[in-house]
Amino acid sequence: MKGFLASITGFALILAFPSFGHSDDSFQIDGWKPAFRGVEMTRGKRETAEGPEAIIAVRIDLRAEGIRFLATEDNGDAPLETDGENAAQFLKRNDLQFAINTAFFTPCCRYFGSEPLDLIGFAVSQGKKISSWSSAKPVAITISRDKKVGFVRSEPKNLDDLWFACAGMELLVDGKPATEPNDNRHPRTAVGVTKDGRHLILLVIDGRQPKHSIGASLHDTARWLFALGAHDGINLDGGGSTILVIEGGIGGARILNQPSAGLPRVNAAHLGGFAEALP
Repeated sequence: MKGFLASITGFALILAFPSFGHSDDSFQIDGWKPAFRGVEMTRGKRETAEGPEAIIAVRIDLRAEGIRFLATEDNGDAPLETDGENAAQFLKRNDLQFAINTAFFTPCCRYFGSEPLDLIGFAVSQGKKISSWSSAKPVAITISRDKKVGFVRSEPKNLDDLWFACAGMELLVDGKPATEPNDNRHPRTAVGVTKDGRHLILLVIDGRQPKHSIGASLHDTARWLFALGAHDGINLDGGGSTILVIEGGIGGARILNQPSAGLPRVNAAHLGGFAEALP
């Protein structure tokens, strides 16, 4: 594991694979490197007139042996819907190998401790509905019990097959950005799926750090997802919430991106996964 982490520290940048990504050579993406069985990682960089964009992504083979997902559970009879924690705490508490933030929520924002939090939009965790549909977040990504990824634009009538769902904003549809270009740059968290449905892609884009990464618009976040191989995707909670964590490092969890506040935010919901060690 230490060897893998060392190998992704620097940028040995190459173009995205032409058969699996975007043809725009401004998106400079490292080759995918294995982290766990069925889980690969990469970093990327793009220079723009406004400043640099820096990304890190995880690609999960949904057919790989040992891949299982776990989402933040509800908080039972406590107020609101979930108890907040940061992604490193979520990963370590559940002995996960990777985790990313997901749902938009209120109130915000805390960096220490915990409090009950309210999810904005539809959410399902381990097959249990924990938050109702809201027009404020008009699309939701779903993962079925047999690890098939889909997108819904209204609350499903039958939830029996759902394992996970999280609402967000339309981002990438049939390989095309769902929004027009603009300069609304922020840190971003996005999730996409390849056209054949085999790979789930978790993407974070750092922002609000002029020398490192200035963030991205929704349009360019969609282009990043496409460059990484996604055909459809969704935008999730970003800004100071944006975070990607893997097992390892000091204390058992390593934050791979650079959160805009310098500290991991206490978020209302995360999606993580179990994966087997490399042979």
